[in-house]
Amino acid sequence: MTDLFVAAGGPVGDGTRARPFHDPWLALRQAAPGDRIHIAAGTYTGRGERSSWVVDTPELTLLGGYSPDFARRTPWQTPTVFAAKTGLRVPNEPNMLQGIGGHDGLVLDGLFFDGAGRDDYDEQGGLQRASYGDGPLVSLRGERITVRDCCFANGSSGAVELGGDSVVFENNIVVNCVGLSLLTVRDGAPETPAAVSRNTFAFAHDDSDPPRGSGADRAVGVRVNGAAAIADNVFVGCGNAAVACLRDVGQIAIDRNLFFATPRDIVRSRVPGAEAELTEEYAAELEDVGLRSAAGNTVCDPQLTGLPAAWLDTYTVDVAVTYERPPIAALNALRESAGLGELSSASDRDVQRPVMRRLAPAEVLALAVGAAPGAHPADLAAPEPFTELPAGPSYQAVDWARLYEADPALAGAPVQVRAGVGFDQNTQILPELAETHIGVAVYEPGTDNSPWWALAPRYGLVHHQTEEAVRYSRGLDVESTYLLRGTYRLTPPGGRQSATIVLDSLAPVLDVTAPEPPRPAATGSCGPDPPAGTAAARRRSATRSRPSKRPPRATASSSPQVSTRAACGRAHGASPYAT
Repeated sequence: MTDLFVAAGGPVGDGTRARPFHDPWLALRQAAPGDRIHIAAGTYTGRGERSSWVVDTPELTLLGGYSPDFARRTPWQTPTVFAAKTGLRVPNEPNMLQGIGGHDGLVLDGLFFDGAGRDDYDEQGGLQRASYGDGPLVSLRGERITVRDCCFANGSSGAVELGGDSVVFENNIVVNCVGLSLLTVRDGAPETPAAVSRNTFAFAHDDSDPPRGSGADRAVGVRVNGAAAIADNVFVGCGNAAVACLRDVGQIAIDRNLFFATPRDIVRSRVPGAEAELTEEYAAELEDVGLRSAAGNTVCDPQLTGLPAAWLDTYTVDVAVTYERPPIAALNALRESAGLGELSSASDRDVQRPVMRRLAPAEVLALAVGAAPGAHPADLAAPEPFTELPAGPSYQAVDWARLYEADPALAGAPVQVRAGVGFDQNTQILPELAETHIGVAVYEPGTDNSPWWALAPRYGLVHHQTEEAVRYSRGLDVESTYLLRGTYRLTPPGGRQSATIVLDSLAPVLDVTAPEPPRPAATGSCGPDPPAGTAAARRRSATRSRPSKRPPRATASSSPQVSTRAACGRAHGASPYAT
């Protein structure tokens, strides 16, 4: 296990505590299974400020809310914000954070995802244009995924989607979104259900045409499509349903939750043969739906505090005017908590009203629940001792002859060789590494030799470097070359080759191709040299010895032409990009 570090606003670093990366995408690119990524408080916008991060490595842990020196962690007071750059008009990825490939065992702890910058708002903070077609802020699918002590806000296509067995979603705040749901959990097996506990789900806005809250499959608090246990949560203002069940209700437990200000249903079932729509007035009948468990649920005021009065004023007026069955008494209770008077019956129903108004991260973190259920700031343990990235070794340059024919003297030595990179495939060159490493074909440049195989880890930095490298199918085609750095290993007798390199990194070779152009031959425009000793000869000699005022010619050292893929990879422990 290695600990990697990230801090906003600093220079490009190498991921150590002293020189942290400047954005989490760099740490995610380098991390190997089992690593932890520690992220200091600040605002991050991703690679190229595209508000997009990808997790494709299993068993990672992302921890946010650190002080600049990584000595304390208080995400509820000093948030680590994954944000979108406002006004940036580039193609968005479907999600701010998405898992692809294998990312089982992922842990997100103490992070804040703010989707406001992906959309357009007016000067009063009202949503004008949503990025339709985008997915939820976070989308993950794997086994044993855990999300805790996080905040999600201002999503225009929902907030979180989690799929797989043994998913845990606990002590999070999910607030102020439009779209399908604040949280969707799916595909949990009965023996490994999703666990959704001690969260605050507030203000899932219905973006359909008025009258809103008419029962559409949108604006849901938790949308369940698999086995799940939903307990000790607070649901406030979920436009069409607090909980929507889409699969066998006998695999779903709903216990000890608190519901308030629900315009439509607290629980809805669309399961054939077990259809149900229960409003707050009929909460006592929840046990009759056929759920695996339905005990201790209540409808009461959660004592919500901290919301801006202006935001709460417009929200309660909008719900009272645009929803089919507005919960007027509950809306007035919310208004009273912010020092506002009761709703007036004279509100203009013909006024065009935005579906949602954004909340700033500081406003979301000020949200507090006085009742026992729901999310509450947690006392986080002091960070464990860190295991930082070790310094890379010094690599010995070797020639291709010592690759084609094994040199026992090099066994276990760190080496490097210049090569072209080919494609990868599973290989048994070293049987003990067959599950954790994959073979990468490499070529001796300028030859037509068969590929020689190095071994790259299936996850982490080298995996991404090989994916991004210029690849070839034979040595004669190689133009862009790389320094392959790693450990020289002897292979078992009888294999396809007698040695291999277990790769640490790929470093692009900077080819300088700026030869000095030949000077043009002298012309006769100046005529032959005058006879020595004459006045003309003295004038020409003075002219030739006069220093030139022209700038010097570019040479290979002063004006190199470098490969356009120079930033594709990096040496072990050094930063791969400058942006």
